[in-house]
Amino acid sequence: MQPLSDRDVVRYLRLEEDECTADLLLPTSVCYLGIHRTQSGDSHFWSYPTSAGVAWAELRSDGGLGVAEDVPQSVRDASPPRAKHKIRKVAKQTAALPFSKRTLPDHAVWVPLTELPACSFHQAWYEHASFESVVKHYGAKVVRGSWAGPGCRCFYLQLTSGRYACIESRRDHSQTVIVSLEVDTRRAGRNSGGKVYVRDIEEILAPMGGAFKMPSANLFIGWSTDP
Repeated sequence: MQPLSDRDVVRYLRLEEDECTADLLLPTSVCYLGIHRTQSGDSHFWSYPTSAGVAWAELRSDGGLGVAEDVPQSVRDASPPRAKHKIRKVAKQTAALPFSKRTLPDHAVWVPLTELPACSFHQAWYEHASFESVVKHYGAKVVRGSWAGPGCRCFYLQLTSGRYACIESRRDHSQTVIVSLEVDTRRAGRNSGGKVYVRDIEEILAPMGGAFKMPSANLFIGWSTDP
């Protein structure tokens, strides 16, 4: 017999999860997976859908309920796929405004996933830094998912250029921050997928104490020194 109702678990997740995931959750979105052994004892687990995959809630043996970051393989094996979880229908992303019509913030600001327009990103840079420190610097709320394997976390920024960026961390590279930049596809063509901007990566690296070095290779997604 499960110790908490699905509705109680969903009520907790709506408070703890990112806005996009919280918007997806119905009282019937979670799936009780039973008791599984962890390193700290036996825990009850529930799976639930996120914006990018499946995540888990854990009721520990000490009575604490939380979002599980690292779950036993038995829990993963018992979890139904995302498509089998009930999900509330949400509005699709709106198209991004043309660059010339965007509002330019005075400094880089966190953008909730629910407010992020549809745009193309290019994984542009890896920086040795603390993801938690970067999250704290921007006051961001993290999106959890499994788009590149278990333990992926990210958040989004709008930069002073008006362009957007994704800041990501993966469990298998816990001390590496992955930066993806919005691609300017106005310059795309047969031999180029568009451009990302040196100005944007420098703005992101500055709070981390990082320094950008221009790649020497001629890349399909190129770097521009324009504003």
